[in-house]
Amino acid sequence: MIIDKAISDYVNGIYEDICNYSRNQDETVDEKTKLAAQELAKTIDQQPIEEKSLVRVERLWDKDNIEIGNVIDFGIASTSRNQNFFNLIVENKVDGLSEYQDDCRYVEYRFKNSRSLDVSKQSDFDQQEELIHGKYKVVNKYWQPRVATTSFKEIELSNYPIVKTRLSKRGLKVFTYLIDGEEKEFSERQQSITIQYHNKPEHERWIVELEIAD
Repeated sequence: MIIDKAISDYVNGIYEDICNYSRNQDETVDEKTKLAAQELAKTIDQQPIEEKSLVRVERLWDKDNIEIGNVIDFGIASTSRNQNFFNLIVENKVDGLSEYQDDCRYVEYRFKNSRSLDVSKQSDFDQQEELIHGKYKVVNKYWQPRVATTSFKEIELSNYPIVKTRLSKRGLKVFTYLIDGEEKEFSERQQSITIQYHNKPEHERWIVELEIAD
C-alpha cells in the first residue's frame, strides 16, 4: 500500500524533510518526499477525532506563539502516547532522542483531542509514536519548574565545582558543591538529589494544552 511506503520513508530517515515540507511546502524537496508527505497528511486527516492524550516536546523559541487562542500549524509532527515523555527526554532515556539541553526553555504540548496515525510499530524510537497533522488551538497554558534528579556519583563526576570537602562525625565524606550560585552539601551515602529551578527563565517549562482547530 502507498501509505505503508510513506510510513517506511518517514521512519527510515527522511522524517525531517517530510515534516518541513508539510509545514512550508518547500518546492525544492524531491518528489519522494512530497509524495510521502502528501500521503501521510491525507491518511492522518482521515482518522477519527479521539480524546486521547498525546504529548510533544519542543524547544521554546517564541512565547507569543503559545498564547491562549492562538492556532498552531504543526504540519506533520511526531507525538507520544507516553505521558512521562518529557521526563524521559530530560533524562536522555529515549534512544536516538538525546538533544535535551539543561539551559534551554521547553514547551510540552498536550493534545486533548486529535487525529493521529500510530507508527509505533515501525518507529525505531521507543516513544509510543503517533503522527498528527494540521492546526491546533491553544486552550490553556501554565508554567512548571523543571525537576532533574541526579545520583551522587553523577554529581561528583559532573562539572559542578567542589567548594570544600569535610568528614562527618561518622567519618563519611561530605562535599560542598556550587550549584547555580548556591553552595549545597551532599553526603557520599546520598543516593540522589532533586534540583528544582524556580522563576529562572532559562529553565522554563511551559505546559500547553491544545484541541483541534475548527
